[in-house]
Amino acid sequence: MTRYWKTEVELWPPTATSTGMSSSEWPKVLSHSPWPLGTNLCVEHPHVHPNYESGVHKDNIITETVKAAVQDGTATVSSSGNSGAEESRYVFMSISNEVGLATAPQGWVRVDLWHGRENIGQSNDEVASTDPYSVHYLNTRQFSEEVVLVPKAPLRDSSPGADSTSELHPSARVWVLGMFFDAPSNRSALAVLDGETMQRQATIWLDHASPHGLHGSWLKPAAR
Repeated sequence: MTRYWKTEVELWPPTATSTGMSSSEWPKVLSHSPWPLGTNLCVEHPHVHPNYESGVHKDNIITETVKAAVQDGTATVSSSGNSGAEESRYVFMSISNEVGLATAPQGWVRVDLWHGRENIGQSNDEVASTDPYSVHYLNTRQFSEEVVLVPKAPLRDSSPGADSTSELHPSARVWVLGMFFDAPSNRSALAVLDGETMQRQATIWLDHASPHGLHGSWLKPAAR
């Protein structure tokens, strides 16, 4: 278990101009620090909503025309209005504790990557909570594993908050599936959490203990 580090990289300048621009200046690192700022979360195995994997900040969505303008310095082109994959606001992962100690994972956490950002936007992009993260802890001597995120069904009504448990950014609209081991009973179970509330919705118990795996488990070939 370790800290969660957030690194912001500007792939290309928001606006390409004919003065002082060189392609060798980008990409460049804008920030690199433990996240959320001012916290000591001990976490591992971060995941985002599958629809937001490889998404980028809107200011980094750049067309080939802008890239060419930067490279040869002959034009002034704005990147605003370009379409592309949106960045995820929320990330989900296993958590050990909130004091920075490297201990066994005992729950799951949803972290707000936009916490503290100014001018986030309107409607469902607004901060629904001032908390930079939300935790679901297991009971004593229960140990969590890596999460699998399953997107929720599309909303029947696209208006903010309609048919949804909150007005969080759509990247929170997932079912969080996580295996955990219960030491007192020597059994494992699958927990199903609502990504928008981080509340347990179901627990499916196994009759046995499942080995703690890294990104999965090895199985013996089925007998033929």
